[in-house]
Amino acid sequence: MFTEPLADFFSTAEFAEEALWSAGGTVQVIFDNGYAGVQFGQLEVASLGPVAYIRASQVPGLASGQTLTIRGVAYTTRAPEPDESGNLLVVRLIKP
Repeated sequence: MFTEPLADFFSTAEFAEEALWSAGGTVQVIFDNGYAGVQFGQLEVASLGPVAYIRASQVPGLASGQTLTIRGVAYTTRAPEPDESGNLLVVRLIKP
C-alpha cells in the first residue's frame, strides 16, 4: 500500500518539476509526455498526449482552457479530473 506523503512526490528534488499556471503562479507537477495505450477488448488505442499530475490543493479553480507552461512549452489544460482520493488532479494537456 502507498504510505508516503503525497507532498514527497511533488518535491522538485524528487519527481516533480515547476510549471507556471496562468491563473495562479508557480506550481509543482509531475509531467508525463509519453505513450499511453487504452485497451478495448482486442483493440488498443494509443494516445500520445501529455498529462500533468498536480496536487489539487495547489490549483483551486483549475479549469479547461487555462495554460500550464512546462519546460518552456505553454500547454492548454483540458479536462482536469480528480483521482479517486480527490487529492490529485490528472490534467490532459494540449500542445500548441
